[in-house]
Amino acid sequence: MGLAACQARYLSITARKTNVEYEALQINQQRTSLATRTSEIYNKLCSLDQPVQPSPVDYYKTDYSYSVTSGDESGNYTIDSYVKNTGADTYTVYATRTYDTQTASRTTSSQVTNAIDNGDGTFTLTFADGSQKIYSTTSNSQTIIDIINKALGTQAIPDGEQLYQYTDTDSGNVHYLTNTELQELLAGTATTYNDYSVYKTSATEKVTINDASLEFDTTGRLTKISTPDYTNVEVNSTTQFDEIAYQQAMKVYNAKQADYDSEVKRLQNETNRIQQQDKTLELKLDQLDTEQQTLKTELESVTKLLDDNVKNIFNTFNSSG
Repeated sequence: MGLAACQARYLSITARKTNVEYEALQINQQRTSLATRTSEIYNKLCSLDQPVQPSPVDYYKTDYSYSVTSGDESGNYTIDSYVKNTGADTYTVYATRTYDTQTASRTTSSQVTNAIDNGDGTFTLTFADGSQKIYSTTSNSQTIIDIINKALGTQAIPDGEQLYQYTDTDSGNVHYLTNTELQELLAGTATTYNDYSVYKTSATEKVTINDASLEFDTTGRLTKISTPDYTNVEVNSTTQFDEIAYQQAMKVYNAKQADYDSEVKRLQNETNRIQQQDKTLELKLDQLDTEQQTLKTELESVTKLLDDNVKNIFNTFNSSG
């Protein structure tokens, strides 16, 4: 190979060798970037909060209840919570009280075909279907009027009105008729009347009991309660599993676990993709390294040829002289 050809080949190999080195540098930079991204994914994976499955033990609840049988505070109490008062041996108790009370309703009676004063303080009403009701005087009219007006939320019956009552033997409910409407029935100027029914019902209310004294057994279970209105009332306790709360907690846990698994899978897939990219770059880098070694060997060979050509040229000139 002549000198000119050797120089051209030398320049070509040198240029390619420089390009290979530049490509290798770019690949190393890409691999460094991929390594940084892999580290970020790993740190994110480590920072994920894995949900903790609810323990059934945490969902056993002890309910406390007691009863007061006399006075204005009578009723059945379910203790919702209690808090110890600061700097005192007493507690503030929050409870739900269930108690018996009376309420009332008002309907329009069936058609009355006949009304008779029996002369003994009772009155017989005959209805279109042939049935009869016997009303008698009641001695606590005002008390009943207060119950009716309170239940209906209006002054349905004037204070001081005389009431007559009838007891339904089937339901036990007591029905009331005002004297004003009874007189209209007796006079035949009316054929229906307002039928007021008073009956027992239960009501609930939230109560706050201040300055309550509580007693506990050796296991920490509440056993007695005393308040300014009653003393040493026995407290009943029942421990039961709160299935509803536990299932709700499991529902939340399963949703969080699904999100967690999905995020872990996404990060793992991204890591696998990066690893595949890195393997591809590594293979390409190996190819460049192989090519670099080949170019180096060829460059050494061409350099030797150049040296030989230069020596031959100088030897020729030296011979001519």
